[in-house]
Amino acid sequence: MMLSFMKSLSSLSLLAAWAQSMAVDTSSLNARDNERSIYSRAHALGKEMRDTWPESTRSLSARQAQASTSLPQYLWDNNPDLVARFMNNSFVWTQATTTSDANDDAFRFYSLQDYHYLIDYTQYKSIKMGSFPIVNTSALFEVVEDQSKSIHDDVDYIAAFKSEIINDLGISADTVDQCERNSAEAGYANWLQRNSQLDWYTMNVMMIPCIWGWPRLAQSLQNNNETLTGTLFYNHWISENNDTSYADNLEDTLNQYHDQYDSPINREIWNAVFRQALKFEIGLFESANGMKPADCISTD
Repeated sequence: MMLSFMKSLSSLSLLAAWAQSMAVDTSSLNARDNERSIYSRAHALGKEMRDTWPESTRSLSARQAQASTSLPQYLWDNNPDLVARFMNNSFVWTQATTTSDANDDAFRFYSLQDYHYLIDYTQYKSIKMGSFPIVNTSALFEVVEDQSKSIHDDVDYIAAFKSEIINDLGISADTVDQCERNSAEAGYANWLQRNSQLDWYTMNVMMIPCIWGWPRLAQSLQNNNETLTGTLFYNHWISENNDTSYADNLEDTLNQYHDQYDSPINREIWNAVFRQALKFEIGLFESANGMKPADCISTD
């Protein structure tokens, strides 16, 4: 399933300029198109971010030439405690190296929570729409129009994701509709919404664990001799998340704009949001251990 998030250069430049000038509020930092598959949240969000960056960032050679440092790699290397927990979380390794009906049910449960995340992320984008400054009426309208189209595409993607988890994962439509957010997903979504005032660059840093981290995790599982092929998890998570193209786009763009946003306080914020996003990714994975789709349906 393919997402379409193409934006006009003028409105994107306006958006980037506005985000760069915004003051960063750290008060709430205490508290998550794939062109081949519907199952990759990392690719879906990665394509969206790639296509909403200024056009100049889409030339790989230009990005690499201008990159002065790799922020994703720096954050990855300087937070080994959480990176190790992320890369070795019990959910993905159990899924990758063992096979059982219970495993399949746990993956279905995780996919239901991921479905909630996609909905919550789209709501988060709606909140961001209300924070655009009025530079001039025409420019503001263009930005709002582009964002509205992007949200519409998100809704189409979510509908397709719902269809796929029903048809491919075998989850009943009633279960999908009745499933509630668990605390791990709700906390992740809450955190995004409470930090909607952060600048454009920092918002991309928050996505590093998903867009940049997921492919590394998938490749690690893919290359492990104990990983089993042909399982539900292998077919719908590992094989669909080991491509790094959107991760590379994210890294190159963060590198290109790094010097424009770099400051001592922003470095602290980037490290804080990176660590918190990693914690939420770990928590969301491990919240599915031992679960089954029916467990997210309230009995009250």
